[in-house]
Order: sequence, then structure tokens, then C-alpha cells
Amino acid sequence: MIVVRHERWAIALVSCILGFMVVTQYKMTQDNIEENIRLQR
Repeated sequence: MIVVRHERWAIALVSCILGFMVVTQYKMTQDNIEENIRLQR
């Protein structure tokens, strides 16, 4: 039971980290796109 719980916690932790990284990269990409549009104008 302890091993199963530990694995679930690990999976949940990895999922949160991956989700956070994706959101951060998405925001950074959006900012870069906006900056490029401003520079082009």
C-alpha cells in the first residue's frame, strides 16, 4: 500500500511539474510573440 501511494504521489508531483513548465513556456512564448509584433510595427 505504501509503495502504491508513493508512486501515485510521484506521478502527481511529476504531472504538476510538467504542467507548470508547459504553462511557463507558453507564457514566455506569448510574451516573445507580442514583443516581436511590437518590434515589427
